[in-house]
Amino acid sequence: MVKQVCGTRGCNDTNMSCSVIAMVKKAFCCLLAIGSICVCLSMTGCSQSSNTETRAIAATLTDGTNIYEDDVSDYIDTYRQHNQLEDDDTWNQALEQSNYSSDVFRTMTIYELAAKSIIADEAANDGITITDDQINDAITQQKQALGVNDDDTWNQMLDTYGIDAGSFWDTIAYRLKEEAVYKDAVSQSSASDDQALSYLTSNYGGTTAHYMQCISNTSTSTLSTAYDQLEAQSSTLDSAGFSSYVQTYSDKACTDNADGSLGWDIQYGSSSDIASVFTSMQANELYGDMYTFGDGEKGILFCGQTFDIPTTLSDTSSVPSTLLSYARKQASTVQWNKDCKAWLQQQIEDSITINDMPDGLAYATDK
Repeated sequence: MVKQVCGTRGCNDTNMSCSVIAMVKKAFCCLLAIGSICVCLSMTGCSQSSNTETRAIAATLTDGTNIYEDDVSDYIDTYRQHNQLEDDDTWNQALEQSNYSSDVFRTMTIYELAAKSIIADEAANDGITITDDQINDAITQQKQALGVNDDDTWNQMLDTYGIDAGSFWDTIAYRLKEEAVYKDAVSQSSASDDQALSYLTSNYGGTTAHYMQCISNTSTSTLSTAYDQLEAQSSTLDSAGFSSYVQTYSDKACTDNADGSLGWDIQYGSSSDIASVFTSMQANELYGDMYTFGDGEKGILFCGQTFDIPTTLSDTSSVPSTLLSYARKQASTVQWNKDCKAWLQQQIEDSITINDMPDGLAYATDK
C-alpha cells in the first residue's frame, strides 16, 4: 500500500474509489449533485406525488418498472439549477449549442434513470450487497483526496454544492454497486502493446515521467543518519543503491514496495504535492531536504529514473517496464469502462419502451 501523501493517495483510475475521487476533483458541483438526485429519484422514488395511478409514465422497462414524467422533470430541473440554466432563454441556448433538443435531453435523462433501475436489479439478482464499511472507506478516501480532515469542513463543502450527506452516501453506495455489477457482467482483458503505448502517448506525450522512491522512519535520528550517508554519495547514487538503503533504514510506512517505490509521478495527477516535487528533479537525484508527508511524517525522496514520453511510440523496447505495466493496466481499464458502458446501453435498449414527450413540460424548448 502506498502512503497517502499530502492529500493524494498513490492510486490510479483502475480503482473505483479513485475514479470517484477524480470525479469529485474535476466536477464536484455538477456531477455528484446531479448523481445524488438521480439516485434519490430512481432508487427511493422521492417525487412529490405518491399516487402512481395519476402520474404520467415517460417509459416502461420489460420488468414492469415505470419511469415517471415528474421524476424526469425533477432530474432536469436539478440539472438546470446546478448549471445556472434556470432561465428559459439560457436553457434553450445551452441546448442549441450542444445540438440537443429538449426531447433528446429527456430521452438521455430517461436512459440515466433506467440505468439505475437495471443496475439495482442486476445487483439483486447477483446477490451483490455493499456494506457500510465499504461506503465509509470510499468517502474517507475522497475526503483525504480533497484535503478535508474534519466533518464540519466536509459538510460545508457538500452544502456549498447543494448535496446533503445522506444523498452523497446513496451516490457512493450506488457507484460501488455499479462497479460490482460491471465486474460480474463484463470481462476485462489485458491491453495490447499498441493500446498501452497509445495510452501513454495520448495522455502524457511530450512530458517527462519520474520514478519516485522514498525512505520513511518514525525515528528522525535514523532518517538523518540515512540522509547524511545518501548525500555523501549523491554524485554516484542510483536507484539500486537507494533501494539498499530502503532495506536498511525504512519502516515501509510510505510504501510496502521493496525498493521504496511510490510509482511514477504521472499516476498521481498534477494536483499532487509529492508529484510536483519530482517534476523538477533529474534521474538519480536526491531531494534536497527531508520531505513532510500529509500526516506529518518525515521521509527521504529520490528520483530513481526519468522517461521522456514522446508523442508517438511504435514499440515497447524503450519504455521502462514499470511504466509500461502502469500504461497497460490503465489502457485495459479504459477499454473495460467503454465495454461496461456499451453493455449497460444494450441492456437499456433491449428493455425500454419510451412514450412520446407530452406537451407543456417546463423544460421543453417549444412550449
